[in-house]
Order: sequence, then structure tokens, then C-alpha cells
Amino acid sequence: MAEYQKRQRRDHLKANLKFMTSMRSTVPESVTQQILQQNQGRKACDRLVAKTKNKKKKKKAEGTVFTEEDFQKFQREYFGS
Repeated sequence: MAEYQKRQRRDHLKANLKFMTSMRSTVPESVTQQILQQNQGRKACDRLVAKTKNKKKKKKAEGTVFTEEDFQKFQREYFGS
């Protein structure tokens, strides 16, 4: 039983790191860039934040607050007729 416990507590970190670093495949930079470009923007966290261009304020119906009498009064005062 003591021999079993000794083996169970063994740290396999060095062996695992050696295995993972030896199995690392080198991918050309062009392939890496192509993969990154294809996956760019698919997740919400990768998307650029849209500026306020998309958020246009609704314009109110254009109208005048002046009456015809106001225009005539202005015309008389400004043009002197």
C-alpha cells in the first residue's frame, strides 16, 4: 500500500511538459494569419464598437412656429414697406 501511495503522489509535470513541447507542430505564419482573419469578428468580444453613425436622431416634423402675420410684420420692419 505504501508503494502505491508513493507512485500516486508523483509529479508528472516535467514529463508532460517535455511531451507537449516535443509534439508542438510549427505552422507557417501565413496559415496562422489566415485562421485569425477568418475567425475575426465572429465573437461579440472581437467586434469593433460601432460609433454614433448608426444612431441617428429622429428628426421632428419640420414646421414653423411663426404665423403669416409675424412674417408680414417682419417684412414691414425690415424692408420698410
